[in-house]
Amino acid sequence: MERDKDFIYLNTFVWDTAKNEANKIKHHVSFETAVRIFNDPCMIMQYDDKNSTPKEERWKCTGRDLQSGLFQTLTVSMTERGELKRIFSARKANKTEVKAYEENAAELEDTMNTIIEEAIKVVCEKGNLQLEEGKLFVLTILKASGLNIGDQYGRKDH
Repeated sequence: MERDKDFIYLNTFVWDTAKNEANKIKHHVSFETAVRIFNDPCMIMQYDDKNSTPKEERWKCTGRDLQSGLFQTLTVSMTERGELKRIFSARKANKTEVKAYEENAAELEDTMNTIIEEAIKVVCEKGNLQLEEGKLFVLTILKASGLNIGDQYGRKDH
């Protein structure tokens, strides 16, 4: 494939435009869609020792496209060049990658739930609040911070 021209997207990602077109044909995933996994807090970033060289470290990132509503799990191959992430390939994640992603997401969710429960306890104790008031206080702060927490704490935010 002849190198076309680089395209910089959102001042964060860069890719070869011809490579993006070839990727769409081969894997049915555009790089514009693939970069959405970098907004996923559960994304896994693993060193790609198979494709890395002494001059360039490559990474395989597996995460979910949370913006499209499809929640498709994708794997993106990339490297970091200065402030930019250069995308080489994007495809639907295989079964092993999906399993690793889901295990990581479950572990992060458990950790987050533990932290929230402890925060609610502290707020109730320090603020002399009832449990429901403490939950509301903590969840309001989390929502204001941009975090959406489900109804396991008595309130649905998504």
